[in-house]
Amino acid sequence: MQLSDLQQAFTSYRARVDEIAASGRWGDFADLFTSDATYRRAGHGDVVGREAIRGWVQTSMTTFPGTMFERHEVVWSAFDPAHDRVVHELRNTLRDPGDGSLHTASSTTLLRHGHDGLWQYAEDSHNPLAYRTMWRGWGRAALRAGTLDADEAATISILLGETVGGTTTTGVG
Repeated sequence: MQLSDLQQAFTSYRARVDEIAASGRWGDFADLFTSDATYRRAGHGDVVGREAIRGWVQTSMTTFPGTMFERHEVVWSAFDPAHDRVVHELRNTLRDPGDGSLHTASSTTLLRHGHDGLWQYAEDSHNPLAYRTMWRGWGRAALRAGTLDADEAATISILLGETVGGTTTTGVG
């Protein structure tokens, strides 16, 4: 693949991901991949096949806390046209928890282009401690601000391992 073709494929991919994120139609994300694609996620098993990718992304991005992601901005990207690969860093930003604070963590994704404008492989990696710190700070701020409904507050409290409404919970805190 020529460098310009790989760059264009990545530009199209990112534009489509931005559209999907804005619309909330996360199932459409799977349509960016070949039918036999593999999506490898840090700390999780591989997701193999377009329909499995669809199921995973719909569940993770349309249920709390995945719904709290507001932006996924590309910080940098590098291209390897000899191997049809792109690697890029994303700054993942959560919505305002209600106090105006900013909560972000980065991830790096390796993409390998397949055919017909589709991607054959993706691998996400991130620092779990950075995400834990992001979620803990955001969760505490949202709880203080009172911007979560009862189910969201309970979920965050479990993740934090803290008390909400007089009930002590255990979690990853």
